[in-house]
Amino acid sequence: MLGLSTISDKRLKKGESIIFIDEVQKYKNMVTKIKFLTEEGSFRYILSGSLLGVELTSLESAPVGYLHIMEMFPLDFEEFLQITNITDEIKESLKESFTKRKPVMDVINEKMSNLFLRYLVVGGMPDAVATFAQTNNLNDVLTIHRDIKATYKLDFTQYEEEDKSC
Repeated sequence: MLGLSTISDKRLKKGESIIFIDEVQKYKNMVTKIKFLTEEGSFRYILSGSLLGVELTSLESAPVGYLHIMEMFPLDFEEFLQITNITDEIKESLKESFTKRKPVMDVINEKMSNLFLRYLVVGGMPDAVATFAQTNNLNDVLTIHRDIKATYKLDFTQYEEEDKSC
């Protein structure tokens, strides 16, 4: 931990600090070592990375009981609605109309249709949704989309195998 303490902007406090390790797929032995780090008890750890590069079959030892795996997904439409003024009461009314197969008020239907179209354009990536919530500007969202696409391309290329037949 001396190394981490040296490069950290803040003082690491035993029992309080959380160590976040991103791109863990580049350090396959980290998944195995996390068991011993957590047993030591000074810090809690969060490991993050792309499943594209994680080969769970090549682990030296799986940290059974020390690892909680969470898959992350883009926001769905209901989560997207959190940036709007759609209340829980309106959502419950929509759910009730759906389950009872009753028509929705025209004004609610029109509003939800428009919001769904915005969701289709903005998508569910958190940065795009946050930008849209702050600026309500689709050009700003498109810039975020371009950045996401470019970083995905960079991420994908690190897992390509070189074609040696050429």
